[in-house]
Amino acid sequence: MKILGVAIAMIALLASCGDKETKPTNSSDSGLSVVFYVKDSVATHYTYFMESQEEIVEMEAAVGAKANELQQQYGQLANEYQSKMQRGLLSKNGESYYTKKLQDLQLEMTSLEQTEGAELNKKAEKFQEELLEKLDAYGKEFAEKNGYNLILAKEKMGGIMYADESMDVTMDLIEFMNEQDKK
Repeated sequence: MKILGVAIAMIALLASCGDKETKPTNSSDSGLSVVFYVKDSVATHYTYFMESQEEIVEMEAAVGAKANELQQQYGQLANEYQSKMQRGLLSKNGESYYTKKLQDLQLEMTSLEQTEGAELNKKAEKFQEELLEKLDAYGKEFAEKNGYNLILAKEKMGGIMYADESMDVTMDLIEFMNEQDKK
């Protein structure tokens, strides 16, 4: 918590001394160069993030469509079974048939959740892990290339209440990351 307080104080100090026309440099009295990027911008401008999210959304839609289809089949079969039972139209063999079909559909829904649902969760976790690894690696490389000592992530309701716009390297960082991914 003390480190965050020091970082915020340094940001405020640098922001009050900064020139809005120039990007941050190591010219402050402390020799410390602090910048930030807007975390939400990664979701809207970083190609890897957008493509991975699109793939996950497509997988979710496919699994959801299969689950809805199975639920509809189950509902129709259950209604048919109940209707025939109420009218006394089912023999013991008929009851067994419907009971088995309903159980099979329940098993299929459970299997779908356990296989494709688990695969979807695993894919989403892998994506998050890869994204964090890329942000770490590219952030470090970007900082070293540009002479920054500290890059902070700014987000709504986050730890940075205010930072001067001259310290914002969001689009430069995202452009750098997109270029790195093309290599």
